Amino acid sequence: PVGILIVQHMPPMFTKSLANRLDSLSQLTVVEAEGGEKIEGGMVFVAPGEKHLTVKKSGREYRTLISDEPANLLHRPSVDVMTASVARNYQHKALGVIMTGMGKDGLKGMTLMKAQGATLFAQDEESSVVYGMPKAVVDAGIADRVCPLKEMAASIVKEIDS
Repeated sequence: PVGILIVQHMPPMFTKSLANRLDSLSQLTVVEAEGGEKIEGGMVFVAPGEKHLTVKKSGREYRTLISDEPANLLHRPSVDVMTASVARNYQHKALGVIMTGMGKDGLKGMTLMKAQGATLFAQDEESSVVYGMPKAVVDAGIADRVCPLKEMAASIVKEIDS
């Protein structure tokens, strides 16, 4: 019943392939975001490589926004940019999930989400290929739940249904 935004550190073309692959495996509709799409239940938007994905409120609706800015970040797309946007727009109604990855991208945005009352999940160390990004969130003490990859989907569904 909710829209989903995904940021994966991948170059252009790979994010489109990722979206297509996830769409073929999922009951949800998964697309690479182009900007301007309405964020609604059953839709999953993957940030395009080399672009930031954010949320823009338009009347009573929320829509995707694609941008090159800020251009000075190490990662584009950036988890921090997307999650900060989610924090501003959805406040306590958001669920943030951080999974395997190198570095700390996501910590600042997830911290903003937590400050707005959002719920945060992090992948556990044992099931992470690289435990950098989830570790940063766990070490900051802001993860509400730490779980293995094989339990993540069920945990998300349970949280959304509650």
